[in-house]
Amino acid sequence: MLQAAMAKGIELVKTWMNEAKKYEPYDSLLHMIKGMSMSICQ
Repeated sequence: MLQAAMAKGIELVKTWMNEAKKYEPYDSLLHMIKGMSMSICQ
């Protein structure tokens, strides 16, 4: 159940990251979130 919730959360983050790629100022925030989602996956 927890894995399903995390998978759904990661999908949401991926979608948000794809959207945020359009905005340069959010680049460092993207890297931070990407790092957090990577650590969640491991």
